[in-house]
Amino acid sequence: MHIPQGMAYAFLAELPPYLGLYTSFFPPLIYFFFGTSRQISMGTFGDRLAADWQSGQEEPAGGCYAAGDNVTAEAFIVNATSMAADQSWGSDPLIRSRVSLACATCLCVGLIQLLMGILRLGFLTRYLSDPLISGFTMGVAVHVFSSQIKYVLGISVPGRNGLASLPLHYYDLACNIGQTNFVTLGIAAVAVVILYVTKEFVNPRVRKKIKAPLPTELIIVTLGTVISYAFDLKKNYNVKIVGTIPTGIPPPEFPDLSVLQPSMAVEIITVAIIAFSVCVSLAKIFGKKYNYEVAPSQELIAYGICNTVGAFFHCWPAGSSLSRSAVQDSMGGKTQVAALVSSTLLLLVLLFVGKYFETVPNCCLSAIILVAIKGMLEQVKEAPILWRLSPYDFWTWIVTCLGVVLLSVDYGLIMGLAFSVFSIIVRTQSPTSSILGRITGTDLYKNVHAYDDIEEVAGLKIFRFEGSLYFACAENFRESLYRKTGVNPRRIVQQRRRLGEKYARVTATSDASTATVKRTFTRMSESEKAEAAKAVGLDWPRVPVQHVILDASTWGYIDYVGVRALSQAIQEYRDIGVAVYIANPKCGIRACLERSDFYEKNRYDIIYVSVHDAVLAAQFDQRAALRKSEQQLLSASSAAIKV
Repeated sequence: MHIPQGMAYAFLAELPPYLGLYTSFFPPLIYFFFGTSRQISMGTFGDRLAADWQSGQEEPAGGCYAAGDNVTAEAFIVNATSMAADQSWGSDPLIRSRVSLACATCLCVGLIQLLMGILRLGFLTRYLSDPLISGFTMGVAVHVFSSQIKYVLGISVPGRNGLASLPLHYYDLACNIGQTNFVTLGIAAVAVVILYVTKEFVNPRVRKKIKAPLPTELIIVTLGTVISYAFDLKKNYNVKIVGTIPTGIPPPEFPDLSVLQPSMAVEIITVAIIAFSVCVSLAKIFGKKYNYEVAPSQELIAYGICNTVGAFFHCWPAGSSLSRSAVQDSMGGKTQVAALVSSTLLLLVLLFVGKYFETVPNCCLSAIILVAIKGMLEQVKEAPILWRLSPYDFWTWIVTCLGVVLLSVDYGLIMGLAFSVFSIIVRTQSPTSSILGRITGTDLYKNVHAYDDIEEVAGLKIFRFEGSLYFACAENFRESLYRKTGVNPRRIVQQRRRLGEKYARVTATSDASTATVKRTFTRMSESEKAEAAKAVGLDWPRVPVQHVILDASTWGYIDYVGVRALSQAIQEYRDIGVAVYIANPKCGIRACLERSDFYEKNRYDIIYVSVHDAVLAAQFDQRAALRKSEQQLLSASSAAIKV
């Protein structure tokens, strides 16, 4: 598969096809010594090429770009089929510019990956979520598909660069549709049908009898070469062909870094990070399948060495291919020795066979690409699944994909990352919360709305906040606590204050002023205030619970603002006679509370190891308070009898 895929992906990147063969030879050879995955197949990497090379442009009127021109990487990439009729890959200055740019980019990508590996930065890929990568690669697949239409139709369209280049590309296709070469279209259509039917219907049946699938891509390339040569399609029907392919191994050459521009930095970093992320994800899939560990940082070093060394031998950024890796695994390739054998066979092609592929029609390579990206385009099926599971992930997928398609690859990735971070902030600052009840006959406490056989404990509320307590959600924590428990201490304090003022006005006399009555009323206990208010026809607001228990088992961490919000909530409840207990906090939470001034304002005995322990303590306090109230009532009754 390295031969047809290498040539096809080089064509996709609008580079000479022999660069695809070089990229299929050197990186696998180097990965054999440094990689940690046993199954992945290193070499050409189609979807990443599409991401950073496939906004290809036609040659401008001025000819070759000068090294000092302020242009992006995309502006260097011109249509490989617009060369002169004798198309010689080595002599055209535009081809040399593209090759220089590819090698320079490969070197920079390799150095970035190598540096990230040395600094042990493999963990950074954790922040690239699966919906983000899926939406990104889906958008890239649309770019790849769109870029091949002009080759399938055999037409030339003006190049587009910058924002909204893809919609403008379709406009150009519509304007030039009359130039369609029907011979080219027919060859491409036949190739696509053969590839699709073989892949979807023939290979599944063949694999029941033999391990290896039919090498349809190689068959298409071979048949295309023979037919093109026999009928001289280039001369007789103006069908574009690959052209000259040099034989042998290129001597090492330091890449020309002068072709790089500062504006390419984002694209190069994008290649380095996304390529590593996708490749290491594939490596982990096989590692999980065969029960071995893949070291992300060592993989970074391996990819970095592959690209750094490959840049000196006319390679572009390499990666792993799912299709090649799956075929290698299905054929019994359980170690990278399979890659060593593959590189040996590819060496023979480079030395002796390459020149026989010079008459391959470009439309055959486009057909291979179109069928190869079918799996990437099918990622659109993930959108409904994401919507059902998580709307945040769904919108991350949509924003990233549409950003790539409608704007550009780089802007789409940046938009996806920004939206992903934004969604994390929104979710962490607005976590869900619930009131817990006891499952009958157990000491388990769950959401009262999640089970039928569950009831709240009388006289108390158990509140669970499903998130960490930090500055962004501290206010949300307090508001949710007051709303869910149905006890807002701030509102109750205000109601009692207004009622106290009203009581003072009603009961004030010539002998006792309003201020005097108010001071006397303030010194009363809550029960005395209630009785006094009732005596003058006022309804004193009572609190329906005596305890609030905070289930802290879901708190990941707490910061300074969170500690202040927690202390304030406890104090506000204390002001209305409600005790607050904290149940099951993690060690990190307890340590943070000890380092702060929390225990200067609160007792140590409000912390409990479990919700059930806190409930038992609250019930004990309630029984003690009830006994005390009964004793006070009995004493008052005895005093009344004596009188």
